[in-house]
Amino acid sequence: MDVVQWVIPGGLDGGPRSAVGACFAPAWADRLPPSGRRPALRRRSAPLVSRHLSRPLAVAVPAGVEDDEAQTSLSDAPGHVTLRLSLAVEGEPLLPAHADDVHFASVFGEFIGVAIDLCEAAGLPVMGACPADERRALDIVLGSLRGQGRSRLADALLLLRAGAQQAALARGFSLTAELLADGRSIGVDGELEAAL
Repeated sequence: MDVVQWVIPGGLDGGPRSAVGACFAPAWADRLPPSGRRPALRRRSAPLVSRHLSRPLAVAVPAGVEDDEAQTSLSDAPGHVTLRLSLAVEGEPLLPAHADDVHFASVFGEFIGVAIDLCEAAGLPVMGACPADERRALDIVLGSLRGQGRSRLADALLLLRAGAQQAALARGFSLTAELLADGRSIGVDGELEAAL
């Protein structure tokens, strides 16, 4: 059976609203009935399919949640929004302090390609990517977000984060994701849609 991993903003078990939960459903399913402490869910996004993922990802929300198609509060000008993927092994930087940008690109070149491919698959326009935060992070500069409603943009970013996180873990490191826009830092987590 083909299975899709559902990414659920806000988690499943009444934990922190910033949590992101996961469950698995048959590829044909668009709803799941309640089970235990999990509410009934509906798949909200199209599946994110990529050769870099072991299985497709999709965003799911509780069945009664209304989609917010209002425009985001982010600038829609190209280059004004950056997605920062911070990379670490057990909380420690991956590269020594004396490393330079070429060293970063050599070590993470393959992962950078994966991250950009996942952005493209999620429908996020990429203008470029470069090392950041003293080479502890990868900044992906996004193009115009014009026409992206809150729900749709939040779904794309959560799918990208989940896919990039899986790719990082498979390579022996972890990552966190945040949006840098208009002088703000917004965590790519279960509360992302409300922050947009």
